[in-house]
Amino acid sequence: MPGPVRRPLHILRRINLSDMKVILLSLLAFMIAASACNKGVVFPAEDEGVDSTMGRVTINDFSPEVFYEGDTVVIHGVNFSEDVEVWFGNADNKTQGTVLQVSNKLLMVAAPGGLNRSGKVHVRSKGITAESRLMYIAGQWWQVGEFPDSMRAYGFSFAIGGKVYFGGGESVPPFTAQFTTYSRKLYAYDTLAGTWEMKKDFPGAGRSNASVFVINGKAYVGNGGVVSYSSTGSVTARTNFRDFYEYNPDTDTWHRIADMPAGSERLDACGFAINGIGYIGMGLRESGPFSTVFLDDFYKYSPLTNTWMKLPVTFPVIGTVGREKRRGVTCFVLNGKAIIGGGGANNTNSNSGLADFQRFDPVALTFTPVAAHPERYYYRIGGFGFAIGGKGYIGGGSIFNITQSFTLQRVVYAFEDATNTWTTLPVMPQAAFNAMGTNVPSPIPHNGGAGYGAATENAAYYLGKSNRLWKFQP
Repeated sequence: MPGPVRRPLHILRRINLSDMKVILLSLLAFMIAASACNKGVVFPAEDEGVDSTMGRVTINDFSPEVFYEGDTVVIHGVNFSEDVEVWFGNADNKTQGTVLQVSNKLLMVAAPGGLNRSGKVHVRSKGITAESRLMYIAGQWWQVGEFPDSMRAYGFSFAIGGKVYFGGGESVPPFTAQFTTYSRKLYAYDTLAGTWEMKKDFPGAGRSNASVFVINGKAYVGNGGVVSYSSTGSVTARTNFRDFYEYNPDTDTWHRIADMPAGSERLDACGFAINGIGYIGMGLRESGPFSTVFLDDFYKYSPLTNTWMKLPVTFPVIGTVGREKRRGVTCFVLNGKAIIGGGGANNTNSNSGLADFQRFDPVALTFTPVAAHPERYYYRIGGFGFAIGGKGYIGGGSIFNITQSFTLQRVVYAFEDATNTWTTLPVMPQAAFNAMGTNVPSPIPHNGGAGYGAATENAAYYLGKSNRLWKFQP
């Protein structure tokens, strides 16, 4: 019998050529991988963050989008290394931040000082630089100086002719019982020269939580209160004031004007001026060591006649009776009318947030509601208010929320009178508490207790607990 037919090898290859290619390529890949493993090379897993660009650093996002010097900026991306550098700004003007923490996918960086108003985040790692797609926004507050005296809380402040004045207040930290002292000193900061000058002392008794308004280049300061303590630190008396004084910055002199009427003494009131008339309203009166009366009334002062008059209207009842009597309200003046609201009432609870605002017309002597600010179910006590460029601004203060806890605030809002709307702005560099709202805002303490500020024609200033002077410019 004839033997089996043997086909030539080249015929087999022709028949299975495609299969053979697959087999050979698979064998080649296996041999390369085995060789790499023998040499200690590790191929990274897909979830280790190395991208398809062979290790190039990449920025995915960062937060927050608005920050100040010293704030922690969190950057997400891939291929960050230990030698990483982070810069903020534009291509031709960048400032380096301080890296606090680094991993392959995450960076934590302290924002530097001297930031541009806006810019991009730049990350350099292993000689390669990545740039963020989105822009950051540096907060609208800048440090411009430091207060030349010891820190104090709950003082008064005002702005006249390109200068801001800071005076009065109590020693810091507050609530130190018999060690509390009340200041009468007054300092002026020249916003153009960037210099401080000590002025004549306030002539009345040292006090905290005073009221202030400015008319025709002169400041009017009064009200406020002091607390007396025993040697053991317990409260023995609370004294509220109704005396007022006029300050003339041209001559650096004070003189006493007519006192407010008997029974009108108060602290934590709001003060403002419209068309040459000063107004003081709301706040609280302390009738004993542990007895307080919240107020809803208003008085007006005429420099021409040196007289006070009680207005026939009071702040309106909004919802629950008693909520119209408030302390620490915020106010500012727009278009010849005062916008007043917020604050805290003695019957405020977690469900009755005082976010409502009223427009006061000094000619018609009426209050009409305007839009509540965005914190509709929270009340902001001790915030500040001022007006610049046809808009009103409020910020700082402390929020009493539905958990019945106080939270110091850095949020700032702008009010547009024509559209009756509020807009959220970049946050303040530090929280601000216990500010009385005026068109040149008075005390703006923060961090539980120190600082105050005032607004000039195109900028606002406030002092912080660290004695830093901050400037806001829209």
